[in-house]
Amino acid sequence: MEHLTASAWKVFALVSTVGGYLLAFALILRIVEERKEATATLAWVLLIAFVPYLGALLYVSLGRRRFRRRTQRRIWARNRLFGGDWQAPHHDHPRQCAWIDEQKLDAVTRLACMVSKEPLLGGNSVEVFISANRAYRRMIEEIDRATKHVHMLSYIFRPDAAGEMFIDHLAQAARRGVEVRLLADGFGSHLLSDGFVRPLLDAGGKFARFMPLWRFRPTWNPHMRNHRKLLVVAGRAGFTGGLNVGEEYQGRKRKYGPWRDTHLRVEGPAAWRLQEVFSEDWYFSTGENLMEEKYYFDFDANDLPGEQVLQVVDSGPDKPRPSLYGVFFTAVT
Repeated sequence: MEHLTASAWKVFALVSTVGGYLLAFALILRIVEERKEATATLAWVLLIAFVPYLGALLYVSLGRRRFRRRTQRRIWARNRLFGGDWQAPHHDHPRQCAWIDEQKLDAVTRLACMVSKEPLLGGNSVEVFISANRAYRRMIEEIDRATKHVHMLSYIFRPDAAGEMFIDHLAQAARRGVEVRLLADGFGSHLLSDGFVRPLLDAGGKFARFMPLWRFRPTWNPHMRNHRKLLVVAGRAGFTGGLNVGEEYQGRKRKYGPWRDTHLRVEGPAAWRLQEVFSEDWYFSTGENLMEEKYYFDFDANDLPGEQVLQVVDSGPDKPRPSLYGVFFTAVT
């Protein structure tokens, strides 16, 4: 009997082990296929690979279901936002880049046109920054020049000297009567307290968190974070790229050393798309609709800021196509 029991346990252990590996393999394929954020994908893959049954249970209960619910909520918000009578001016441009000779487009641009359905917008000027200090200076200059509205979004907004500098200038703009809105990711900017942004709020500006973290009711989801970095001024000029707000990006943190990242300043019709992206994220977070004509600068078609043709492609789990995934894959292959 003892021999039979031992044999049964060996069979059970073998079946459990093989079953665990098969389950892990199937789930890992599913997770990779879903093309979530890279860090979240890696975390789930490692958890399921090392602890298959526990990882599978957590993924089913916390990953897919809650992720899908938040994705549907974001899709609903976007459809409601863009369902009104007024649309941003770039929607008048032909879709799928039809107005430019396809022979002049490289493979990456053609793919971006096909999968994103966003127009190529001409007449832009572009500045490229690889230094946070230079980029921050230009961003502050634009904030100080603003007379109508300033919209800023950052995944990481540190409560340090760099963050204080931006809060100070945003608050000054708000005191001048400028509409100021600041949006920070609830996880990436979890150290950013209400007290730190109080000067902005007291000046009349607005602050919101993208999917905030609650101590006793954790509604955040590791798949649903906002890594965008945007600053849009008057729907005329915009900044985007890889720079968050923090001293480490200025090379002031010894443990990080010199920091190299790329950021862009765009002036022209492409800023319309940056404003639209911000409007979508702001509406999802606050319910305030910014799809109004006053938030989009009226460029003179005969006097545009530059000659650069740009396409702004946003991506995320709520998009019908993994636009950037396909574009980046094509670019490196």
